[in-house]
Amino acid sequence: MHKYSSGHRTQVLAQLVAAALFAVIVFYAVANSGSSSTILALVLSVLVLFSLAWMYIRMRRQKYEHLRYHVLHDSLTDLYS
Repeated sequence: MHKYSSGHRTQVLAQLVAAALFAVIVFYAVANSGSSSTILALVLSVLVLFSLAWMYIRMRRQKYEHLRYHVLHDSLTDLYS
């Protein structure tokens, strides 16, 4: 079974940090745009975080399915083991 290298954890952590920073930037940009709708800024930043989290979860599922397929199938004949 293929194991992820330690660089994968670093990449995932960097993506999550970037997502959090992007949500904070969106929050401050909308909150300081002249209008006093802090709730709108909060909603937008939460939507950004949820969409990025959904993409991350989808990517993890695809990698899991890929690994599972290769564990359960013979690499020479591509038949189920």
